Amino acid sequence: MKRLHKLVKPAFKSHSRMLSLSVLLEKYQRSGLQRYAAKKRLLRFLPVHMQTLERILPQADSQGVVRRMNTSLLPAKGKRIGTVGMFRGCIMDVLFTETNVNTVNLLRESGYDVVIPEAQGCCGALFSHSGDLSTAREFAKKNIQAFAEAKVDYIASNAGGCGAMLIEYDHLLKDNTEWSEQAERFSEKIKDISELLLRSERWKSLITTDHEHGYSESAEPIPQDTVTYQDSCHLRNVMKGGRGPRQLLHLLPDLNYVELEGAEGCCGSAGIYNLVQPKMANDILDRKMDKVNETGASVVLTSNPGCLLQMKIGVEREQAQDRLKVMHVVDYFAEKVMK
Repeated sequence: MKRLHKLVKPAFKSHSRMLSLSVLLEKYQRSGLQRYAAKKRLLRFLPVHMQTLERILPQADSQGVVRRMNTSLLPAKGKRIGTVGMFRGCIMDVLFTETNVNTVNLLRESGYDVVIPEAQGCCGALFSHSGDLSTAREFAKKNIQAFAEAKVDYIASNAGGCGAMLIEYDHLLKDNTEWSEQAERFSEKIKDISELLLRSERWKSLITTDHEHGYSESAEPIPQDTVTYQDSCHLRNVMKGGRGPRQLLHLLPDLNYVELEGAEGCCGSAGIYNLVQPKMANDILDRKMDKVNETGASVVLTSNPGCLLQMKIGVEREQAQDRLKVMHVVDYFAEKVMK
């Protein structure tokens, strides 16, 4: 584990470095080299779990959300109800850039001005979890300052792991007299995107309008998705936000929601646990997939990149790609509402 942390930590210390490294992954995926490597089994020297992870990684994007949106300040659509600072994350901004873009668009549609402070950095979770509290505190100070200067009402998180770290800055800096009060104010502003959307009457009316008036009586019935939801442990247990995504899903009329038995239990990802303890992580995942299959779901949703990748690994291990799709809840909402 120490060797793995030593290898990846430098990339997380600089967002520009993370974007630069993503160029290599993007070229590998887009150039045909990934397909060639698979055909010739060039990665067979890697452990099996690493080979599986390589196959299911999302398409890398070296632009990041700010470049994709062409600006770091985006006005609300319709009546403005507040200003939200978006925490873009590290892995989120290079492997889940589309989710970040969808997050911005959903917040704007809900009536929020969105600010993406360019001075923000890593949440510090990787460093805190490995015992490097000094570096974690430096990132905390950097982020507190960046969002204070942006003068936002809330700070939106779309990744349970990041949100859980951000909301604990008050604890991380509680003994620092210079930063403790600022850390408390910062932590109070951290909200999962589902909570922010639920605060918006515009969001609720947008769903109603799209589905009540968007189709003629002669149109073909809209097929219902059978959807289930796997909790992000960090979102549920640290941010206390497990209900939010479910409440949003229940607002959508064109789906059949089935609660996943044991959804509150870990999927086996647990940060990088699935990389350092693959056998135990896969045992947990196999039991989780048994419960997913019992729901009859065609779509599995979750609210954290690590959970999403782990559930994708579960689908890959069962060769169930033709009947089961794994998505971030933000992308699912955007697909259903942002037409």
